[in-house]
Amino acid sequence: MKDLDQKYRNDNLSIEELSELQHCFGRENIDKIEDAMYKHWMFDDIDTTDVDDIRINAIKKKVDSKIARQNVFKINMIRVLKVAVVIMLPVFITISIYLYVENVNYFTEEMVVVTGPGEKTSMTLPDGTKVTMNYNSQLCYRPNSYNKKEREIKFYGEAYFEVSKRKECPFYILSRNFKVKVLGTSFNLSARENSLTAELALDTGSVLFTSVKTGKNVILQPSQTAILDYTTGGITVTTKENVATAWKRGDLEFRNLPLIDVLKKVEEAFAVQIKLDTEISTNDLFTGTLPTARLNEALEIIEKSYNIKAVVEGRNIVFIKADIATVAR
Repeated sequence: MKDLDQKYRNDNLSIEELSELQHCFGRENIDKIEDAMYKHWMFDDIDTTDVDDIRINAIKKKVDSKIARQNVFKINMIRVLKVAVVIMLPVFITISIYLYVENVNYFTEEMVVVTGPGEKTSMTLPDGTKVTMNYNSQLCYRPNSYNKKEREIKFYGEAYFEVSKRKECPFYILSRNFKVKVLGTSFNLSARENSLTAELALDTGSVLFTSVKTGKNVILQPSQTAILDYTTGGITVTTKENVATAWKRGDLEFRNLPLIDVLKKVEEAFAVQIKLDTEISTNDLFTGTLPTARLNEALEIIEKSYNIKAVVEGRNIVFIKADIATVAR
C-alpha cells in the first residue's frame, strides 16, 4: 500500500498497480488513509519542481481570500459591538440617572391630597393614621421624612383625624397661624382659609394646640373645643355638645349661627354663590341641619325657616322675601 501510494504521488503507477490501489482505498479504513496522507505531508520531502507557479499563486489567492473574509467578518463584528457599546452606554447612563432622579423626587416632593366642592375622601397615612377629609380640603406631607423622628403634615380645610399612637414619634399638624401636637387621639379640625377662626374639637386623648402668632398654647381634653382667632391669635376653649363631625354623616349642623354664616357654609359645600335681598336680616340666628348632598333640600329648609324664596340660575342663588316673590308671579 505504501509503495503504491508513493508511486501514485510520483505518477509512476502502471494500469495494474492503479487498479490495486483503488481496490485498497475501497476496503481500507478512511482514518488510516487520512493518517498516511498527513504523515506524507508533514514528514516526506515533496518534489514541487513540476508544479506550475501560476497554479500555486491561484490556489494561494483563494486560500488568502477565504481567510481574509473570515477576518473581516470578525473585525466587523468587533466594530459593531464597539459602536453598540458606545451608543448604548450613554442611553443606559441617562436611563439610570432618570430613574434615580425620579425616585429621589418621589420621596422628597410633597404628597398632596385634595378634595373639591361637595367631595369627601378617606385616606390612611404611612403610620396607620386615618384621615377623613371634608370638601375643599388639602393635606400635604413628605414621604422621605414622615414617620421617621416625627410625623408632620400641612393641612387646610376640614377633616376628622384618628391618629395612631406612637409616643416616640409625635404627630404634628401645621396650618394657618397654629400648630397641633398629638401623640395618639381622635379629633375634628376645621381650618379653612376663608374663615375668621379655626376650630379643633377633641373626641379622645389629648392634644397640644399652639397659636403661632402669640406663642401661647392649651392642652385639650375630650369634649373640649379650641377656637383660634386668626386675627388676634387668641385661643378660646369651650365645652359644648360636639356638632363638628355632622359633616361625616353628610350634614351641616348649626347651633344659633347667624344666617350669613350659614349661607357661607352652603356656598362652600355646594360651590355656589349666594346673595341676599337687602330686606332680609343677615343676623337672624339659625339652628338646624342641612344636607350636603342635596342642594334643593337645603334651600327649601332655609326658605321655610326664614319665609324667603331662593331664585336659582345655574351656580348663582338669590334669596328674596317670599311676599315679593308672590307679587312677582
